Amino acid sequence: TNGKTATEQLQITNQMKITAAVSNAARFYTESNPTEFERTFYGYPENDRANAVLSQGVLSTAATPESSVGTYHIKFTTLPTVGSNYLLVTEDNQEVTTSTTMGTLTVMPLALENASSTISNNVFTYIAGVKQEPTVTITGYNDISIPKDNNWKLVYRNSADEDVEPINAGTYTVVAKALDNSSVAGEKEVGMLTINPKSVTTESSEITIEAVSPVYDGTAKAPTSLTVKDGTQTIAATDYRSEERRVG
Repeated sequence: TNGKTATEQLQITNQMKITAAVSNAARFYTESNPTEFERTFYGYPENDRANAVLSQGVLSTAATPESSVGTYHIKFTTLPTVGSNYLLVTEDNQEVTTSTTMGTLTVMPLALENASSTISNNVFTYIAGVKQEPTVTITGYNDISIPKDNNWKLVYRNSADEDVEPINAGTYTVVAKALDNSSVAGEKEVGMLTINPKSVTTESSEITIEAVSPVYDGTAKAPTSLTVKDGTQTIAATDYRSEERRVG
């Protein structure tokens, strides 16, 4: 060939594919994310392991402990490093980038029985017709306060374990109960509420008694009509008793 040596070069243009797979994960509301998300790599020759996957990359999710119940994407924020002869792909044969969804993290409702609680301002004196409620806090994992709005409500139970309004004098069991479609589930007893009877006397500026007296006919008689008010609120006859006493 005119004294010239021909040199032929073989250029490898097709890279071998390595598949990256990330396992889905789950945790409860207010819990921390897993320290590491589980991942596996396969598809490379076993005898070339050292030159295939050089680093496993960093996986993360947008979810924080305060994130609401739902599903969040898991992605590589730092891509794994593979040898120059390899291309990293997903299980559906798409090239892996930092925008690729590799898996999901599911945030599940926290059972209220696993949360901690405090109760204060839970002793009152009866006020006619007024619902009186204590101050309650609910705390999840990581000392995260769980807001009442859209998550839970307070219910009150009497000695017969019936849900009632805390209006009349007595002792009530206070229960935090999850709302539908919230980040918590179930219910939790958080303490007791006590409403003490109110002392009622005719001298009290808050109490007025309106009685309609019958016509005297020589015999003992009770008022034909008796109304007792606490301020402007009429007190139910079942909440007091009256006695007639002779004056003079």
